[in-house]
Amino acid sequence: MNFASISNLPAIGHEFTFQGDKFTVGYVSGRLVRFTSVAGGREHKVKFEAFLEMMESKDFIHENKDYQDSYVGLSKRDIAKRNSVFKLIRFVESHTDTPCSQTKIKPLLDKYGQKYNVKVMSASNFARTYKRYTEAGYNVNALAPNHKAKGNRKHQFSKQQEKIISKVLKENYFKRNGETLKETYQIFRDEMMDSEEFQHAPASFKRASYASFRRRAMAYDISYRLISRHGPKKAKGMLRAAGIKHETGFPLEFVEADGHVVDCMIVDEETGEVLGRPFLTLFIDRATRTVLSFHLSLRAFCFDTLLVTFKDALRQDNGLPGGRISSVIVDNGSDYKTKAFRSAVLSVGCDLKPCRIQEPNSKPFVESVFRTFNLRCFHTLDGTTFSNPEQRGDYDSANEAIYTLDDLNQIFRSVVDDYHQTIHTQLEQAPLLAWQDWIDDIKGFVNEVTPQEINTQLRDVKHLSINKGTVRFHHLTYKSHDLSGIEQTLKLLKRTTNVHVYIDNSNLSHVYVENPLDPKAPLIKAVSTEPERTKDLTMYDYMREREAIKLKKEEQEQRLKELGAEEKSRANRKLRKRIKDNASLRKQRHSENLKKRKSAAQQTIDVTPAPALIPTAAKKPSNDITGSFENMTWGEGDE
Repeated sequence: MNFASISNLPAIGHEFTFQGDKFTVGYVSGRLVRFTSVAGGREHKVKFEAFLEMMESKDFIHENKDYQDSYVGLSKRDIAKRNSVFKLIRFVESHTDTPCSQTKIKPLLDKYGQKYNVKVMSASNFARTYKRYTEAGYNVNALAPNHKAKGNRKHQFSKQQEKIISKVLKENYFKRNGETLKETYQIFRDEMMDSEEFQHAPASFKRASYASFRRRAMAYDISYRLISRHGPKKAKGMLRAAGIKHETGFPLEFVEADGHVVDCMIVDEETGEVLGRPFLTLFIDRATRTVLSFHLSLRAFCFDTLLVTFKDALRQDNGLPGGRISSVIVDNGSDYKTKAFRSAVLSVGCDLKPCRIQEPNSKPFVESVFRTFNLRCFHTLDGTTFSNPEQRGDYDSANEAIYTLDDLNQIFRSVVDDYHQTIHTQLEQAPLLAWQDWIDDIKGFVNEVTPQEINTQLRDVKHLSINKGTVRFHHLTYKSHDLSGIEQTLKLLKRTTNVHVYIDNSNLSHVYVENPLDPKAPLIKAVSTEPERTKDLTMYDYMREREAIKLKKEEQEQRLKELGAEEKSRANRKLRKRIKDNASLRKQRHSENLKKRKSAAQQTIDVTPAPALIPTAAKKPSNDITGSFENMTWGEGDE
C-alpha cells in the first residue's frame, strides 16, 4: 500500500471525479469510505484500502484545486504525523489481534523501529492512541497530534459505563421502531442503577449526562443511524439530495410514464357502495410538462391500462397534446418491462427506457405532477384519503365518498386543463403555450401516428395456430376465409400454421392476423364467432366472466358432492371397470376354448387315402352300342 496517498485523504463534502462520474465524500474512517454520486444520489461504500487505490488511479481527479489545504484543517506536519501513526497501527494490526495489549505490542513496536529506523512511541502511549482511533470510528484524522486537541481529553466515564452506553444504544435506539433518544437515556439510567459500579459506591458514582449520552449517539455515522432506524430504502432517500436538472432538446423526445393510487374513494353509480381507490396511469412530456394522456380505472396497474394510456398519448384528436414519441421512460415494474409492451412501443418507432432501481431522479416530473394533482384535485374532494393517516386524522373517507369513476374522470380532466393554462414555476411559461410554440416552430414536420397504426399495431401479440380457418384463445374463436386459404397453403408447403395475432384487450370483437406468407402485407381481420357477446367486450370484463363461470362450476361441484354424486360417480366408474374387465376375461376364455377345440378336432379325425385302382386289360372296341352301362369297365386314363 502506498501510504503517501493518505496525506490526500478527503474530508466530508470533498468532490472528485472517477471514471467520468462525479462524487462527493460523505464519511471517512479507517475501515470505510462512503461517497455519493452527484448525478443520481446513489450511495457507495468501499473499504479504506480500496479507496486509496482509487485515489492512486489515473481516473481519479480532485475537483477542489486546493484540496490538500482544505482537509479537516490539518497542517502538512500534522498530516505527516497522522500518516506515520496510521502506518504503525497497520503494522501492529497485521501481527496481532490484540493491539491494546501492552505485553504483545511492545516487541512489535521495537521490531517496527528497527525495521524502519525510526523512534516509536511507548506501548502504553500506543494503546491509548489506538483506543482513541477506535472510539472515533476508525477515523484516521483522530491520529493527528492536534485532533480536537483543545480542552480536556481525559475519559470521564469508566469502561463499564462506556460499554453499557454502546449496548443500550444498539439494543434500543439503533433499530427499527426504536425508542427515542430520551427514552433510551432513561433505560441507560436504570441499567446504571443496577450496575456493580453504582452498587459499590453510590455516593461517588458519576453517571453520564443526557448531553454526553447524546454526543455518543451522534458520533456514529449518519448512514448507520438512519439505516438502523428507518431501513436502507428510506435512509438512501433521506441522504440523497435533489437531482440534476434534465435537459431536453424538443417535445416528445422524452416522455415519463408512471402509475399512482388516487387519494380518493369512489362509489358505485347504482348501489352507492364504496368501491375503493382507483388507479391513475399518466404520461407527461418532459420538455413542455404537458400531460399527454391519463387513464383512471379500478384495475390495478397492468399491460392493458398501460397500453390504453400509451395509445392516447400518440393521438392528436382527444383534446390533449400528443404525437409520435421518441423515448418512453418507465420504472422497473413488471408491467412496464413485458415483452408485449416493448413490442408495441417498438412497433411505432418508440424506444423504451426503464430507469434504474430506486432512482426517482430518472423520471422526476411525473413523480412531481402526482403531488401537484393530489393537492389541487384529489385532496379537495369528498372521500379523500389524504397522503397519510396523520393528515387524515378522524376523517371517515369511506363514509364521505360520493363520486363515481365517471365523475372523477371529468373532474380530473378539468384539473388537467387548468394545469396546462397555469404558469409553471420552472418553465416560467404555461405548459400549453410551451407546446403551442413548439407546434408553430415545426410546421410541415409530420410527427403524427396514424389511427390505422394505433388500431392495428398497438395490441397484445400472441403466437397462435390456425385451425379450420380460425384462431382461438381463452375460449374465444375468430374466423376469416382468408385464414383458411393461408392454412391450406402452409400445409402444402409443410410449414407450421402458427401466426401472430394482434389483440386489442379493450375490444374483443375482432383481431388482426399477420400473413406468414407475406409479413409486409396488410393485416387480416378476423371477426368473433360470437359477435353479440364480444361487442365492446374488454379482456378485463371477459376474464371476470370466466372467473364467475369457474366459481359457478365449483359451486355446482360442491352441490353435487353434498348430494353424494361423487360417491355415486365413483361407484359407477368401478362398475363399468368391473364389467369391462369381466368382458375381457370372457373374451380371452372363449379364444382359448376355441383353440383347444380346433386342436382336438385335428387329432381325432383319421384321414385314409383313396385306394389305388388296378388298371384292367384293354378290350377291343365293341360295335354293340346298345349294351347296358353296367357292362362298362374303367380303362387307363379314365380317371
